Amino acid sequence: MVQLEIFSPDGKSETVTLDKFPVTIGRSRINDIVLTHRTVSRKHAVIIKKDGNYLIKDVGSQNGTFLRKRKIEEALLQNEDVIYIGAYTLKFLVKEEIIDLDKALEGPETAKKVKLKITHVLEIPDRFHGVIFPEVTGEEEKISEVELSISQEDTSLLAFPDEFLVPREEFPTLYDLQRRAMEDENLEDTLNNVANYLLSRTDGDRVAFFLSTVGTSLDAALIVTRPGIAFESRDIKAFPSILRKSIQEGKAILANGLEEDSNVQIDQKERDRYSSYSAIFAPLKYDEKTVGAIQIETHQGKDRLDRDQLVFVCRVIRELGQIIIWKLGQIEKFEQRLLKQELGRIHPEEIVDILFQKGEKYKQEFFEVKEQVSSVLTCRISNLSDIHDQISPMEIQQLLQHFISTVRKSVIQYKGSILDISGGEVVGIFGLPIKQLDAAVRAVLAALNAINNLEKDSTFNKLTKKLVFSFGIQTGLVTGGDIPVNGFHYLFAIGNTVEVSRELTGLAEETNQILISPEVFFDVRFYFDIEEIGLKEITKTQETMMVYQVLRLKESVSEESILYLASENADSEVTSEEFLKFPDV
Repeated sequence: MVQLEIFSPDGKSETVTLDKFPVTIGRSRINDIVLTHRTVSRKHAVIIKKDGNYLIKDVGSQNGTFLRKRKIEEALLQNEDVIYIGAYTLKFLVKEEIIDLDKALEGPETAKKVKLKITHVLEIPDRFHGVIFPEVTGEEEKISEVELSISQEDTSLLAFPDEFLVPREEFPTLYDLQRRAMEDENLEDTLNNVANYLLSRTDGDRVAFFLSTVGTSLDAALIVTRPGIAFESRDIKAFPSILRKSIQEGKAILANGLEEDSNVQIDQKERDRYSSYSAIFAPLKYDEKTVGAIQIETHQGKDRLDRDQLVFVCRVIRELGQIIIWKLGQIEKFEQRLLKQELGRIHPEEIVDILFQKGEKYKQEFFEVKEQVSSVLTCRISNLSDIHDQISPMEIQQLLQHFISTVRKSVIQYKGSILDISGGEVVGIFGLPIKQLDAAVRAVLAALNAINNLEKDSTFNKLTKKLVFSFGIQTGLVTGGDIPVNGFHYLFAIGNTVEVSRELTGLAEETNQILISPEVFFDVRFYFDIEEIGLKEITKTQETMMVYQVLRLKESVSEESILYLASENADSEVTSEEFLKFPDV
C-alpha cells in the first residue's frame, strides 16, 4: 500500500492512498491530488510507477518540486521521503506486505497445522547454458541446439539426464519470451508473460513470484491466476516452510496432498481442502544467485502436478531465470542512474565516476576524513533582506533557484564540489576530496564564470533594486571528508579556511566583487588582473589581513593555458606547516 501524508500551509493534514498510477498533483481540479494554494502550479508534478519503483516528476511547475530539500526534475522515491510542492509538505509512505523468511513467512493458522507431503526434490543444474539465440539465414530461422555442458570436475551434475534439456518444440516460445524481455518490456510484463507460459504448459492454476527485497525478506511481486479458478488470498503463503526450504537450498520441490501426522488435529474442511492440493516451489536462480522463488499450485486434485512438470519448471527457470535477474539488474542500474544524476549536482564528473566504478576499499580511502589544503569559494547575495518587501515569496524562491543553480553549475564546471547551500549562499570547495594543485585558480575561474552567467540572467535584471553578489575565496587547511547517507555521499569541510571565505563576502561594498586572501593572491597573481583593497579585520581569526580584489582574466592568457601553468608551477611537495608560513604578499 502506497500513501501520501499531505500537510497543508494552515497546519492541517490528511492521508491519501495511491491505488492507481500515474498520480497527478496540482492546483487544477483535473488532478488526482488537488493542492489549492497559489504556490502550486495548475499542473505541478506526477508520481508514476515503473518497474516496481516509484518516481516523481516535475511537469514544468513555476516554483519547482523539491525532494530531500533539493529541486528535482525526476527522482526515485523511497519510503518516508519528504516532498515539497509549493507551500505543501508531502510524506511518501510505502507499506507493502512483506513476507519475511526469518519469521517463517507468517501464514494463516492453517500453516501451523497442515503439512504437505513432499514427493520430489530436484536441484537445478547451474552449468546448464540455456540462452537461446536464433541463427537467421535469409528468411529462415534456425534455432541453435542447446547442450548440457559438464566438465570433469562437475561430477555432481552427471546424475542429471537429458530430460533437463529443453525440447526442440519449446525453443520458439522460449526465445520469444527472452527476446521480449530483453527489449523495452518492464519487469511486471516479463513476469506476467512467464506466468502465463507456465500456466499454459502445466496443470497449475496459480503462479506467484516472490522477489527478494532486503536481506532475507521476500516481496510477493506478482500473482497470476488461471481464469475461472478461485483461490483464497491466504493460500499464497500457506506453506512457508517449503518455500523457505526451496530458497535456502536452491532446489525445486514438488508437494502433493497432506503429510499425515497423528499428533496434529485438523478439521475435516481443511483436510478436504488440502488433500487435493498440489504445488511446485522453485528458486529463481542463475549461476548461484538466488533472488526469489516461483510457486505454482492447484486445488484441483492431488498429484495433478507431477515430476515431469517439475522438470519442465526447472527448464524454464534455467532459460528465463537469468532474464528476470537481468531485469532486476536493470532496475538497479536505473536507480544508479538517478543517484548519479543527484550526485552530479554536487560533485564533478571525476568524483561521481569514482563512486560508481571503483571498489569499496578505494572509495573508503578516497573519502576518508583528512586534513588537506583546499580553496573555498563562497558566493552570497549580500542584500537579500533588503528586497524581501519588493517582491512576493514565490519570486524570492525563483530568484534563489536561479542563483543557486548558476553558482552550482560554475563550481562543478571547474571541478569543484558543493559544500553547503543555505538561503542566499552557496559554498564550493576545490582540492577536496581530490587534491588539486591549481585549486585556487579554479575557484577564481568559477567565480568569474558565475558572475558572467548571473549578469546574463534576466530574472535579476527585472528588479528595481539590484542584488549584490559577493564572492570570497580563501586557501588553507581544512578537515574534511565524506558523510554517506542512504547511498548518497555528502562532503563536509570545517576550519578557519571555510569561515574566512564566508567572512570575505561580507566585506564587499559593491556587486560582483571577488575578494581574496593573501594565500589565494600568492597562487593566482600571474593569471588575473588584481587590485589591492587594503587591510581588513578578520573576526574569525582576530587578525588583520590584506584583502585583494580579482578584476578579470589577464588578456595575455586563456583559461586552458592558466590551468595548465597553474598545475605545473604548483609545488606539490609543500607541507601543511610550510603553507602556514607563506608571507602576506
